[in-house]
Amino acid sequence: MKKACNQLILLGFVCQGLVWEGYLFVFLYLLLWIGCLKIPKKPIVFPQSVEGLSILVGCGFGIGIGRLLNDSTHFFIGNGLMFLLVLRLFGGTELKRRDRIFNIVVACILVGVGCTIILDYRFILILIATIILIPRSLMELESESFDGSICQGASRDRTHPNWTAYLGIIGCMILFFLVFPRGLLGGAIRPGFFGRGNQTSLMESVLDPSQGGLLNSKRIILQIEGENPGYLRTFALTGFDGSQWNRGERNALTGIRMTSDDQLDGYLYRRVRVKDIGPLGKVLPTDGYLMRLDTTDFASRPMRTLHDLIWCARMRNTANKSYEYWIDPNPKPKKLLPQLRERYTAIPAQSEKLQTWLKETLDGIEAPYDQAKHLQSYLQNRFTYTLGAPRLSRLNPTDDFLLNQKEGHCERFASAMAILLRMQSIPSRIILGYVPGAPNWFSGWRNVRLRDAHAWTEGYFEGKGWVQLDATPRANMEIPNSYFANVLDAIDVAWYLHIVNFDAGVQKNFWTSILAGLAGALVWARNNSLFILILLMIPILAFIRQALQRFMNLPNRSRPAVRQKIYAKLADHYYGQMLKVLRRQGFERSPSQTPNEFLIEITRHNQPNLDEIQQITHLFCWTKYGNNPISKEQKRNIDDCLKKLKNTKTNRSGETG
Repeated sequence: MKKACNQLILLGFVCQGLVWEGYLFVFLYLLLWIGCLKIPKKPIVFPQSVEGLSILVGCGFGIGIGRLLNDSTHFFIGNGLMFLLVLRLFGGTELKRRDRIFNIVVACILVGVGCTIILDYRFILILIATIILIPRSLMELESESFDGSICQGASRDRTHPNWTAYLGIIGCMILFFLVFPRGLLGGAIRPGFFGRGNQTSLMESVLDPSQGGLLNSKRIILQIEGENPGYLRTFALTGFDGSQWNRGERNALTGIRMTSDDQLDGYLYRRVRVKDIGPLGKVLPTDGYLMRLDTTDFASRPMRTLHDLIWCARMRNTANKSYEYWIDPNPKPKKLLPQLRERYTAIPAQSEKLQTWLKETLDGIEAPYDQAKHLQSYLQNRFTYTLGAPRLSRLNPTDDFLLNQKEGHCERFASAMAILLRMQSIPSRIILGYVPGAPNWFSGWRNVRLRDAHAWTEGYFEGKGWVQLDATPRANMEIPNSYFANVLDAIDVAWYLHIVNFDAGVQKNFWTSILAGLAGALVWARNNSLFILILLMIPILAFIRQALQRFMNLPNRSRPAVRQKIYAKLADHYYGQMLKVLRRQGFERSPSQTPNEFLIEITRHNQPNLDEIQQITHLFCWTKYGNNPISKEQKRNIDDCLKKLKNTKTNRSGETG
């Protein structure tokens, strides 16, 4: 388990586990890795046919589990390769060099595949582990081919690159990141043949209110900054056929009349950073009537829809996905056209039971606005919010929700509220969007996650215009957060915006700014050449002075001292190895003894390897103190002397074993 190669395989297992939703498979793969290495067993050498079969079984496992869990299965080949590594680890036998290289390559493939979908801050941890383990694995593999007879322990030292090697690796990685041409592909691929995966969207869930609700995903899609931002609006549903809501009429698009800079006083300012454009559907979320919009080049030709939503002709997945806007906190109510009023109050005939319930609930309340507020309060206080609620009756979901189950997710409350308003001839529509969370303690931005997706109702009232009505019980929707989670969220968004989204356009702008800066520096240098020359002469003269001093201090103006140091270290190594062996045999040299004095003491005890000890001692003194080189033949002789000395068992009395 301590081998770097096995640790790299574990990292590959972890990345393969992360392609599934959650951390269950990561934990299971970790247990599998530990079991293969820790369970005692006899070494087994599996034939190639069995290894090929393990790959097929792993691929089948990946496809089967993916279909069973309704998750993506297009990483099934990674499961096959992982099963092969499991088989080899379980065999517990020493593999050939070629097979060990193949294991490292497979582990790197698993890490690479995992990193194609791990785009958040977890990628940083995987990157650090990869930078450490790949060089160590390669050096560990290479060191096993070295002959350790010259210097015991050398192979162990060579498996740990020094800090300069890591600096070189990180430098090359950063340079590759900045220079290599790139493009941003957007979301993960989900081919239809391999399964759609669990991708229930907000739109799908609201269109069919009988379903069980949205997934509670923590994935951040954008961040917003501003004074108390409200509900972010993205879609509007106006048509209802008795069981499902739809967008109704085709929206008419109009241009946005931009307010000038000197007239923005009194309007509320918001700034938004978008992490993932996928859930937006070409709509820029806003929380009020727009007075001005400034976007980067990721959103082109923004237009205003009939429901005051901001639709864009195109959204590009660039690095700088941000926009800012100003809203009117007290917009003037617009007049609702008669044909639109008729459209927004149209509803199929409802059951007598529901009509009776509504009449009893609104008994004594006449004003439409008061009726709407009473219904909102009634649903908030007497119903229960829950995700994953049982499916409603397909024939009459509204009756089933209001009269029987009385619990559900926000889409059910929005649908029921809109239907009840239309039953009272009050124009209504369902709005889909997001509810910003609390400000991030670390960055100050408000995170908007997929789990913050929400649906609510808007009703139209004379003199007031469209009024927001949210009948969903809010008390049970709050999700606690922590300072540590806020820090991770800030790191996640910063990593995604500045690293993951570093596409070709940003790369081009980066190098353009670098070249412009260099051009400016050259112009400045040309205008101040004399000053720069004086500054450069100081370190140049200091370097020349230091080089001359070193050259003058070298004996005979050459570099034999470098070679002498190498020979002296080698002599120390051989002599030190001999002292270690003699110490185990009961002969220990006193710090005050010279090599010759210690040799005389050894002679008195009739040591059987006296000739070998004399040769090593004489070579040590001849090289260490005589500054003489060691030839290859002398190295071989000394190695033979050390082997004979190690193979002889003796003690201070001179008895030989």
